[in-house]
Amino acid sequence: MTLLKSLIYTILLIFLIEILGLWIVITYEFNLNFLTLNSRLINGLIELIIIGLFIYFYKNGKLRKPINYQEKYVVRGIVLGLLFPFFQILLSMIYFWDIPTGVNFLDFKFENLRNLNVIASILFFPISEELFFRNFIQNELHKKYKPIITIFAVAVLFGMIHIMIGAIFFESVSLNYHRVYIAFFGGLISGILYYKSNSIIPSIIFHMIWNLMANIMI
Repeated sequence: MTLLKSLIYTILLIFLIEILGLWIVITYEFNLNFLTLNSRLINGLIELIIIGLFIYFYKNGKLRKPINYQEKYVVRGIVLGLLFPFFQILLSMIYFWDIPTGVNFLDFKFENLRNLNVIASILFFPISEELFFRNFIQNELHKKYKPIITIFAVAVLFGMIHIMIGAIFFESVSLNYHRVYIAFFGGLISGILYYKSNSIIPSIIFHMIWNLMANIMI
């Protein structure tokens, strides 16, 4: 796979994500409150199924087995997932060039976990995104490019899907370059974990814990 082809696949994924979100408009019209309130949960499940099927058929049913990994990389994924949200706060300070006052890093908001949409954030999206960007894109690019180029390029592509392209069409939504910026650094960590461990498991675990921590901290 070339870098151009990986960019095209990522753009197609972005449009898929935006198209999946259009059904929410229908729920507003028909007052389907349960579907509206749990839209991220439903979208996350649909996205996971579509990406899983795409990779399965792209590789002719030969998915790369995730069982060959060393436990130390799983531990690293857990630790990095716990620590990255704190680093994320530092990255945000640099991005906004502002040091907030009165921030309590240990003020965890566990009540945020009561929302069913959190399941998508800490389960469906991490699995689908790691399958697509690491198990598919990064794995294919490794066959043609050096690891440092591949990891950096995939981190950029991973950041791109967080830009919220729908803002171009809806005035109520704004382009979020800050999310892209944060996702890029998270993508670097995931990419390195995948490369070092030669398995998708550590990067998925990192991504899940990262999203879990972000939901209760930020």
